[in-house]
Amino acid sequence: AVHPHDRHGRPRPQPVGDGPVAGEPDPVEDSGVGTEPILGIVGAGPRSGRVDPVDLTNLIGLVVDAVDEFALLHPDHIRVGRRTIIDGPHATELARLETGDASSRSVTVDRATIEELFRLLATDDRPGRAANPGVAESAADSVLAAACITAALTRALDPSDCEIGRSR
Repeated sequence: AVHPHDRHGRPRPQPVGDGPVAGEPDPVEDSGVGTEPILGIVGAGPRSGRVDPVDLTNLIGLVVDAVDEFALLHPDHIRVGRRTIIDGPHATELARLETGDASSRSVTVDRATIEELFRLLATDDRPGRAANPGVAESAADSVLAAACITAALTRALDPSDCEIGRSR
């Protein structure tokens, strides 16, 4: 039987339908490999803002490893092959890139589209990322960090589709 509380003494969230679990632990943020540390690495690149592909590959590996470790600790919270929802302000920036609309809040895409967005951002420098429709100049680094995390999550979870940018 599953204990009603997690290791921190918090009540375990209960699944609701096919969607995400309210209050569910976040495998990326809980591992310390979340958006802010990745943004620190992405934003620490040369003045041009071009990030070494090896660094991006390593960052994706860190996120995939965090998901794998999370799956071992919380197998009841991992839903491989089902819709994945990635939300928050940085994910909203990625949704705005996909739609080309700075007012967009979310978009649902497939894994191939996530990979395409990641490649677009990973091969461009900071001014090039900021020149994309829907991407604010101030978001040129964070949208790449969000694409890195989203690509890693879709590689690890192989979702049927992925909703990015929805705020809870």
